[in-house]
Formats: sequence, C-alpha cells, structure tokens
Amino acid sequence: MQLALLSARVAEIENPTLDDYEDESQSSKLKQIVTQLEVLYERELAPCGYGDDVSNIVNVATFEACILGDPNGEQLQWRLCQTRPASEFPFLE
Repeated sequence: MQLALLSARVAEIENPTLDDYEDESQSSKLKQIVTQLEVLYERELAPCGYGDDVSNIVNVATFEACILGDPNGEQLQWRLCQTRPASEFPFLE
C-alpha cells in the first residue's frame, strides 16, 4: 500500500459569536488555529471468492484538527472530513 501527504494547511479563525459588547481582551480567547491535511492513499479490494483478481483503489482523504482554542477540549483530535477518488492523478489508475 502507498501513502503520501499531498498538502498541509494551517489557518487562524475568529469565532463568529463575538458580540460588539465584549471588550477586545476577550477576542484573543475566541480565536482558533486549525489545520487540514490531505493524504493520498492506496487500498486493496479483495473479492470474496477464490481466484478473483485483487483491485487497487487510490483515494484522497482530508483530515482536520483544531490545534489551539478548541471549544471541545484541549486534546488534539483528528477527524475525517472527506474522501474522494484521486481522479486528479490519472497516471495512478
């Protein structure tokens, strides 16, 4: 099986719930730093019967995590956001 990192992005996002009535010192606490990784991976699909050919499928998976300011807690947790066929790489098929 093959695996490759296609892209890695980091962004700072301001929480949209900041009211005009809150002071500016609170705004820094409402910022989040998030990251996103795109990974190219290959997997084998084996049929249930004997003697059948094994086929390889190449996909791209997108993972996201909040690095700083996660409202759900401080422990880093990755989540799978999307998978798609790697159709932008026709030479892999």
